[in-house]
Amino acid sequence: MRSDVEFEGFGGVVLRGWLFVPEEAAAPVPGVVMAHGFSGVKEQLLDRYAEVFCAAGLAVLLYDHRNFGTSDGEPRQQINPWAQARDYRHAIDWLGDRAEVDADRLALWGTSFSGGQVIVIGAIDKRVRAVVANVPFVGLAGSDYTRDEGRFASIRSAVSDLSGEGPADNGDVMGPLALIEEEGVDVPVMFAGSDAARLFKEWAGDGDSTWQNRVTVQSAFGGEPAWDPGVAVAHLEAPLLMVVAGQDSVAPAALALAAFERAPEPKRLEVLDCPHFEAYTGHWFDSASLAMSEFLLEHLLG
Repeated sequence: MRSDVEFEGFGGVVLRGWLFVPEEAAAPVPGVVMAHGFSGVKEQLLDRYAEVFCAAGLAVLLYDHRNFGTSDGEPRQQINPWAQARDYRHAIDWLGDRAEVDADRLALWGTSFSGGQVIVIGAIDKRVRAVVANVPFVGLAGSDYTRDEGRFASIRSAVSDLSGEGPADNGDVMGPLALIEEEGVDVPVMFAGSDAARLFKEWAGDGDSTWQNRVTVQSAFGGEPAWDPGVAVAHLEAPLLMVVAGQDSVAPAALALAAFERAPEPKRLEVLDCPHFEAYTGHWFDSASLAMSEFLLEHLLG
């Protein structure tokens, strides 16, 4: 059963989404918190994953990030990975407080850009019992991950900063940027020449989606500390499932596979022989969502 819900993120910003609850399962049941990646909104195929997890007996909170979709927040269409990661913790709070959910059996799910965010939060928040990172952005080319030198401690401190002065609330802004090439687009395009254009247009639907082909980006690239989930992956204490698109050039597969090698056990890897955006559709979705359900049930019910 799916219902519309809302809850408060950091600073009282109202975040909105859907709650999926198994109709016949005996409460309380394990729960999963989900949000989309770079520019995405909840109706762009993520409800399909949530339905699979709900059918397996899990409660699912799927919501829009602040500044996007049906959630509140200003400036609109602005991505800040630190702020989004911080809101994941508020989502954990809200889902864990539900009577139908077991607060001791909670997992995080993220995809692409948010696939890195759930790795960061999974390394910081001890309530997280399992992490699913789908085609994740989880490393920076040329970064040396053999030495930490306090980088993870800086990331943890920045995500936990509630002062209003940290990177979740301040920092340089890039953009505006477009996601895909469209007629009339006169700003830089993030995914020019990729398989993104066709799928984003399909996902936008016939006016029933809140997705927009414009973003600005704050505190994501550069700055100190740098937003780099590749640092956090070695500090995970929760089991990790990483799904990698083997032909991924958007969230490079080589960086994801290297990050997986640095993750501690227990962990599981699924490699799909497809580009980044194809991982959400067809038989790639079928095989990935099955592996995700198996993994979540193993680590939330085991």
